[in-house]
Amino acid sequence: MKITTEWLRKKRACAEQVAIFDREWPDGAELTPQNVDRAVALGLTVDWLLSYVLIGAKRQRYYAEVTPILEHCKAEVAPFWERYKAEVTPIWERYYAEVTSLWERYDAEVAPFWERYKAEVTSLWEHYYAEVAPVLWRIYQES
Repeated sequence: MKITTEWLRKKRACAEQVAIFDREWPDGAELTPQNVDRAVALGLTVDWLLSYVLIGAKRQRYYAEVTPILEHCKAEVAPFWERYKAEVTPIWERYYAEVTSLWERYDAEVAPFWERYKAEVTSLWEHYYAEVAPVLWRIYQES
């Protein structure tokens, strides 16, 4: 099977991965063990690709064999992910507080203008709906 940039895009591969593939194989590449190894070396997520090209029983066998490997990897990654979250959480909380404060200030500053606008146009919209309702009813009755 030949994998091409066009094929990857049709399968909605992420743009970063498609760009890496295209730089290495602008004319596409056959699905071979050597090319899979090269893709891994380039940082391409080959499990994504293999899940597309394997169907039926082969796909089930692939997932059965890969699941323990994935679970082991997740267990090894977990402490680093937890540390990252712990380090980033205070930054996120500070950001969220600042953004919330800005939105609250924005809402307070905009509120009088919004209320004036609504007061000015409410009767105009009411007039519109009063004129539209009979048209709607008339056309409805004609059906």
